[in-house]
Amino acid sequence: MDLSSLILPTEFHNHFTRIEVLELCDISTKEHILELHLEEKNYLPSGYPSSEYESKGFYPLIEN
Repeated sequence: MDLSSLILPTEFHNHFTRIEVLELCDISTKEHILELHLEEKNYLPSGYPSSEYESKGFYPLIEN
């Protein structure tokens, strides 16, 4: 189990894939930093017609 599993809600993993988790430290402030690299899963939930699907800019526009 990594730190992102402790921080993010379980439902979050239904919509995103964890690509990389970096545990960093800022030497000057002695702060620990958790940097998450995520990829959005590109699927339409059941019950939604594809005609109502709208790209928000992460993927190319889908034209019918």
